[in-house]
Amino acid sequence: MTIRFDLDEETLRRSGELGLAWRFLRRASPAVVLDASADIIEPKLEVGDVDALEQLALAGGECSMSEIATGLQVDRSTATRAVDRLVERGLVERRRDRVDARMIRARLTATGTEISERLRGRRLAFAARVLDRFDLDDQKAIARLVPRLADAVAEELGLATHRAQP
Repeated sequence: MTIRFDLDEETLRRSGELGLAWRFLRRASPAVVLDASADIIEPKLEVGDVDALEQLALAGGECSMSEIATGLQVDRSTATRAVDRLVERGLVERRRDRVDARMIRARLTATGTEISERLRGRRLAFAARVLDRFDLDDQKAIARLVPRLADAVAEELGLATHRAQP
């Protein structure tokens, strides 16, 4: 059986290359984060926990479960489970919203802030080591094109762009 695509050969080739690179990056990314977390906190964090910590840090250290879920593009129950694990580890605390007492907000603790900052530093150092393999023009192109690619993927899937923050 032959699968037929209504694309020219060059587009098919580029799409195939992108798909293979995407698969590799998808598998490599959690390994980088998890390896970094093992050196910083034991037991090491799960990928979803690191994502939730990062989302809280990006939001200024505090936000609602809905805001976390929206930022991570997951359902609210998934965000709540990640926050539950972080609360158990003393990295996040819950409190009632000051304006609407019915709403619960998650807030990084001092330890959570420290761990988040250390993980961010490791992630940035890793990205810098990877980018150092490219000349300056290529680095600029990557920095310009990868966010556009992420936005195009989000748009194709009907999701908020990768830059959407609470």
